[in-house]
Amino acid sequence: MTHFSSPNNLQCLLNVKRMLRWFSLCSWLNVNFHKSSLVGVNVDEIYAEGISGALRCICDTLPIKYLGLPLGANPNRISIWKPVLSQIRGRLNSWKGRLLSMAGRAILIKSVISAIPLYYMSISCIPKAVARKITAMQSLFLWDGSIDNRLAWEIVVKEKDRGDFGVGTILAKNKALLFKWIWKLGSNDKAS
Repeated sequence: MTHFSSPNNLQCLLNVKRMLRWFSLCSWLNVNFHKSSLVGVNVDEIYAEGISGALRCICDTLPIKYLGLPLGANPNRISIWKPVLSQIRGRLNSWKGRLLSMAGRAILIKSVISAIPLYYMSISCIPKAVARKITAMQSLFLWDGSIDNRLAWEIVVKEKDRGDFGVGTILAKNKALLFKWIWKLGSNDKAS
């Protein structure tokens, strides 16, 4: 970990900024320092603000959003998943389930609703409480509040060749996405 407590270390940081500017001039890809954030970890807040002032960027603290994901936050907390739950809820509220057939609702669940949390689930393990809430929203939308002729949810999530709809479970998708990282990291170790 580099500490910028001496003027020489601050000069190194300014040199990195100069190199990024040269990169911008050569590649026509611009770095917007006014939108960039400096997050000081185990650094005095006043010192971090001073460095961010010298770099002309924003001084921020963890947790922050990076590419839409909360960085530095505990992914096991349900509050981190609230944006995903509200996005699913909003999408479901915008559709008129009663006007769609059962097959149409199943397709929307498989293609849209199940895809919304994938970005979060590809990075961290989804809490079981959040998975239950998503499954409950999917089930309510599929049956559209009707309790007549309901199938067991276990049949709905089965693969098409083994059962009914092939919706799949949120927890199984989460495990598959996380195992993909293990497989990628394992295959990179074998290649080197």
